[in-house]
Amino acid sequence: MTRALVARVTGLASHPFLALVGANVFKILAVLIVTKVAAVLLSAHEFGLFGQFLAVSAIVNMVSSAGLNNAAVRDISAVPEGPQREAVALEYFWVTFIFSVLTALLLLALYPLFGASVLGTSDLTLPISLLALSVPAFAFFNFALSYYSGAGQQRRSASLQATGALLGLLVFGAVALLGRDLVWLSAGYLLFLVTPGAVLFASRPLPLPPVELSWHTTRRKLGDSAAMFSAILLLPSVLVVARSSLAGVAGWDTVAMWQVLTRLSDAYMQVFAIYFAHFFLQRVNAVGDERPLLVRSALTNLAAMAGFGVLFYVFYDLAVRLLFTPDYLWGREFVPWQVGVDSLRVLTVVLMYYFIARRDFRAYISVEVAQAALLLLLVTQTPLGQSLTGVYGALLGSTGLGLLVALGWYLKKERKL
Repeated sequence: MTRALVARVTGLASHPFLALVGANVFKILAVLIVTKVAAVLLSAHEFGLFGQFLAVSAIVNMVSSAGLNNAAVRDISAVPEGPQREAVALEYFWVTFIFSVLTALLLLALYPLFGASVLGTSDLTLPISLLALSVPAFAFFNFALSYYSGAGQQRRSASLQATGALLGLLVFGAVALLGRDLVWLSAGYLLFLVTPGAVLFASRPLPLPPVELSWHTTRRKLGDSAAMFSAILLLPSVLVVARSSLAGVAGWDTVAMWQVLTRLSDAYMQVFAIYFAHFFLQRVNAVGDERPLLVRSALTNLAAMAGFGVLFYVFYDLAVRLLFTPDYLWGREFVPWQVGVDSLRVLTVVLMYYFIARRDFRAYISVEVAQAALLLLLVTQTPLGQSLTGVYGALLGSTGLGLLVALGWYLKKERKL
């Protein structure tokens, strides 16, 4: 019995999901260390601007792969190991690489025209320019993660990500020693993001010879890309606008407080992201009747969200003192707001990944458009955008609308069956 128990524990410990969670916990800790250094070295005003750069970096990181990460996992996992799998992966690589180069050129061309007005500052011009040059590196990193997940090599992916995060942290530390202002720390954070991509490139997940892309396969990928771009660009871009609007009324120090809350939220939301992207998506593809899986996933993830929410509230003061500075302790009152928004997001994501698996682009895009449009309206055309409390109210309203739209599309499909 003891041997059986040990074997069971060992099996659970080596599960790919736990390996990826462990790697992401390591990455989250590295990000929080970076954020801690920035919070200590920068003023509240500068830290708010630093948060704006982090938000833009996240958008560019997602855009770099043309929104094809989940589609790549889906299609790579659907073919047997060997030349056929490599052929599918190579098509995704070259489509995303070409797209990343075009994105870099477009960002370099457009930022001088619109960047400062959209971000609410001109202090990030040099970091954003460096960010644009890094887009192809982001594209390779995202492709490599998708390939490893689709090929069932999650543990290898986890070890490489952890190694990359550690090396990236060391690079950021070196840059922080050279310069301690907003520009230097932003550049250091960019190098922190790029380093894991270099580690994955050195691992050579597969050879990358040039391939001839057919219009048929490219068009199919463009369909996936169009759907995912609504998620990549719409809501994150509106959040950037919301930060700029809030800063214009309440100051960048209030935006910095919002940044602290979202950084702490990101720490546990990564667990949900791993589950949906690397496991849930493949399971939806494999089942005929998805309803039991959807219900079970919704209830399980909502229960997990409740647990994370309690921990978030109970340990908020400790987390802020350790990871930021005591200047941000006043944000405790917003923790329930953040947890409420995250809970609605988790429920919505269950249906969103179902739409991805079924290639239901209309449903996916309509959910994202509804959320982004309502949030933009509320933060720019109503008094809600003038305070952090109001912004959270707007987030709750827009996220709730997204969940209702997603449910509406799913129920409509159910009635047709």
